[in-house]
Amino acid sequence: MLTTLQYFPEWSSVWQTSPLLVRLFLLLLMVPCVYTAYFALSALTLLRSLRATPKDEALRKSLAHLDRRSANVRQVIAGTLYLFGFVIFVQLQNAFWTPENNRPVSLMVLENFREDFRIAAFVFLVFLALHSVQWFVSSRIRGVEFPA
Repeated sequence: MLTTLQYFPEWSSVWQTSPLLVRLFLLLLMVPCVYTAYFALSALTLLRSLRATPKDEALRKSLAHLDRRSANVRQVIAGTLYLFGFVIFVQLQNAFWTPENNRPVSLMVLENFREDFRIAAFVFLVFLALHSVQWFVSSRIRGVEFPA
C-alpha cells in the first residue's frame, strides 16, 4: 500500500526527471511564491502598525492600497495557475512518446503519466499554500473595522 508521502517525490528526483518546459515552469513558480510571502509579511506588519493609529482617512487609504495589492497577488496566482494548466497539458502529450525496448508500450505510457501526475500534485499543493496565505492576509485586511 502506498503512503501519501510516496506521491510526492524528492525535489531532486522531480528536477532530474522533468523535461525542460516543466523545469522552466518550476523556476517561474518561485516568483509568485516569493511575491506572496513578501506581500503577506509586509501587509501583516503594516496592519499591526495601523492598529495603533486612529481610524481616519489615512487608514482608509492604507487599507485600500493593501486591498489592491491583495487583488494583484490573486491575479498573479491565477495567471500562474493557468500557465501551469497549459504546461501540464502540453507535457501530457509527451507521455505517449516511448523509446523502443522490450517493455510493453502501455506500461511505459502509464509510467510517463505517473511522473506528470506527481509533478502536478506537487504544483497544486504549492498553489493551495499560496492561495491559503493570500486568503488569510486578505481576510485580515478586510477585517479591520471602521466606525460607521
